[in-house]
Amino acid sequence: MLISQRLFLFLILLYKTTSCFSQTDLYSFHINIAKQYLYEMNYSKSVEFYSKAFSCNNNLGRVEDRYDAAKCWAVLGNFDSAFYQLDKCVKGKFKEYFSILSAPEFDLIKKEPKWSILLQLIKENKIEIELKRISIMDSLNLNLAFTLDSMHYVDQNNRIKLAELESRYGGSKNQKNILIAGDSINELKIIEILDENGWLGSDKIGEKAKLDSNQLKNILNIGEFNGISKIIRIA
Repeated sequence: MLISQRLFLFLILLYKTTSCFSQTDLYSFHINIAKQYLYEMNYSKSVEFYSKAFSCNNNLGRVEDRYDAAKCWAVLGNFDSAFYQLDKCVKGKFKEYFSILSAPEFDLIKKEPKWSILLQLIKENKIEIELKRISIMDSLNLNLAFTLDSMHYVDQNNRIKLAELESRYGGSKNQKNILIAGDSINELKIIEILDENGWLGSDKIGEKAKLDSNQLKNILNIGEFNGISKIIRIA
């Protein structure tokens, strides 16, 4: 739903009284408006308020806010500003490698030479943070962690997109078929991983990618796939 005229007028009036706000309150105020415009896909207005938020906070900002601002700049075609915000994210130890890899807002910027360098830095952040969580992780387990993390993220991202499409435009049979096909592929991958490596816990692949029954349920919606259900019961 778009910002109603009454609410918009209220925000403008409130904006004119922001001199009484603390620096933190003013930052949050601008960010909240920016997020609302981002939700409405009004990227130019969104980035205007993200810029106001950073400016009033001595050019400091939370990593997640920098990331959203980068999305806006990328969609608007201002790649220099998008990379500026993404560089700030990297310095702030942004590690959501699979999230940025699949974000549609960055489709155009992916052709830029800087993109692959940026992805590598984010991947290194992710590895560094994972290595701090566990004492020993060899290259095989690291690859498994990335594989499982990727499978889980893509699966959940597809389900979120399907839910959004259904809420806005009604059901999409084609999208549901794509989701079911993806589940079938994930089922085969999980079986192959279990056959080759046995049951893996957080001490081997990190907490986020831990291969336990809950992770399998999240990825494959257990109950639909009898084969995987049997594996869980046996394990």
